[in-house]
Amino acid sequence: MRRCGRSAKLIKAAALGFAICVHPPNPGWAAEDFNPVPDQEDVIVDLPCGEKMTFRRVVTQESTEGGGDILDDRRIRIGSPDIATAYLDYLRTTFIAGNFSEGSARFFLIGKYEVTESQYSALHAGADCNLTDADPALPKREISWYDAVDTSRRLTAHLVTNQKTVLEPVLNSDKFFARLPTEPEWEFAARGGISVSAAEFQASRYPMSGDIIAHAWVNDPLSAQNEANPIGLLEPNPLGLFDIYGNVSEMMFEPFQLNKAGRQHGLAGGIILKGGSFQSSKTYVNSAARDEEEYFDAEGQEKRTRTAGMRVVIVGPALSDRADVAQLATEWSDASRSRLPAIEDPIALIGQLREQVADLELTNDLDTIEQAMRAEIAAGAEDKDRLLDGMLITIGRAVRDSRELNAAVENRRQLLTPSRVALLGGAEAVQSIVMDVRRDENEILELGYYTHELLVRVAEAYDPQALADRATAVASEVRQRKLDDVADGITVGSRIAGRLIAANRQYSREDVLGLMLHSE
Repeated sequence: MRRCGRSAKLIKAAALGFAICVHPPNPGWAAEDFNPVPDQEDVIVDLPCGEKMTFRRVVTQESTEGGGDILDDRRIRIGSPDIATAYLDYLRTTFIAGNFSEGSARFFLIGKYEVTESQYSALHAGADCNLTDADPALPKREISWYDAVDTSRRLTAHLVTNQKTVLEPVLNSDKFFARLPTEPEWEFAARGGISVSAAEFQASRYPMSGDIIAHAWVNDPLSAQNEANPIGLLEPNPLGLFDIYGNVSEMMFEPFQLNKAGRQHGLAGGIILKGGSFQSSKTYVNSAARDEEEYFDAEGQEKRTRTAGMRVVIVGPALSDRADVAQLATEWSDASRSRLPAIEDPIALIGQLREQVADLELTNDLDTIEQAMRAEIAAGAEDKDRLLDGMLITIGRAVRDSRELNAAVENRRQLLTPSRVALLGGAEAVQSIVMDVRRDENEILELGYYTHELLVRVAEAYDPQALADRATAVASEVRQRKLDDVADGITVGSRIAGRLIAANRQYSREDVLGLMLHSE
C-alpha cells in the first residue's frame, strides 16, 4: 500500500490509473501552481507576466560568527561506490561553499521545483505575456542547454531590475545572479546537505520512507507512465526540494567529464544531466547518477529532448568586493602555513633558497616542491578539523545519552522511596526497578569512560580557541538536523575539554562524568 507523508492525502487519479499524494497548503498561504506545497522558509520572487518562482536556502556550512573566512569551504564526497559504472560516476572528493552569509551560516538558493512551462514562457514572452499554451504545473522540457542558459540570463536581468528589494535582505548582498547549478551544488542539495548525517549523505539516495515512487516520477506502472507530471505532488527531500529525482532530468552548468580512479578525467564533453527522468528505471534514480547529452544533434540543431528540463540556483560572484583581496591573500597563506618554528619551517627554507639561486629550472623545481608542501599542509589541517568534528558529535551524543539515562535513574529511584514501595505490588516489582537502575548506572559509567578518553585526546590535540570555534560550528550544523539535545551535548563537551586545557591536568573519570551530567 502506498503511503503519503506528513499531512498529504492519498487520492486515486482516475484518468491516469494510479495514486498520487496531494499536499494541502499551509494555513495562511494561497494554493498556487508555482508553489503547491508552501513553507514559511520559502523565498518567493515575482517573474514577468504575474508569474512567481520559489527557492529554498541550502546551507553549506556553519562557521565562526560573521560567516568565517572567505576561503572556508566544505569537503564532500559525491558520486557512487558502484564499480560497474565507475567510469561515469565513481566517488570523488570535491568542495562546496555558499556565496552568501547570514550570521554563521554560508548558503545559496536553489529552485524548490523544476522550472515550469509558464515560468519559462513568462521569461521569454515579451510585452504581450501570451502564456495560454504554457502549463503552470508541468516542468518545462524539450529545451537545449543554450535555452536554459538564456533563461537564467533573463531571470537574472529581471531579478536585478525588479526584485532587489526582495532578495537583498535574504542574501545580505546586492550582488547575485541566476544560473544552472554546478554538479557539486546540485548533488549536495539533492543528498540533503547538512540537514542529514554524514552516513545519510553518503547513501545512494536521501533518507526516505517507503518506495522511490513516493518521491520520484519514474518508469513504473504506478508512477510516471512515460510522461512528465505536475511539480510538487510527491514527497520532498530533507531540504524541502521536490522532484529532485525523476520527472525531468536537470541540466548542469559545467561540461560532462568521465571519472578516472576517483577524480575527474581531463576531457571536457557535453551536457551533464542529473536526477533521472520519467523514463528512468527505479533502480537508476539516485543522487550520483549522471548522463551525458550532446549540445547539438546530427543535423546541427541544438539538442532538445522530451526528458530534459532545468532547475536554477541564485548565487553570487566569488570576489564580491575588491577590498577582500588582501583578506584572501592572508587566508590563503594561513591555510597552507606550517606550524613549525621559523627555523624549521620547510616553506620558509624554500623561500630562502629561491632568493639565493638564479637558475630558472631550479627555481621552477622549488616552486613545485612548495606547492606540494602547501597543499599537503592545508589537507592535513582539513583532516584534523574533520576528525575533531566527528569526535565532537560523538561526545555530544554521549552527553545526551548520559543525561537521559541519569534522568531515568532518578525517576526510578523516586519509586523506591518508602512511601511508594508499598504501591509497587511486591518484592518482584521492586527488584525489577533495582535491576533497571543498576543497568542504567553501568551504562552511564561506560559512557563516562570512553567520553573521558575522547575529551582528554581533544584537549591534548587542539588549542582552546580552535576547539571553541569548531564546537560552535558543529553544534549549529547539528541543530540543522533538529538534534538540539546533541548540539547541547557538544557545547557541554567542548566546555569540559576547555577546562581540561585550562587546568593543564588530567581530570578523573568521576570529575568528567559529574561535569557531563550536571554542567550547563
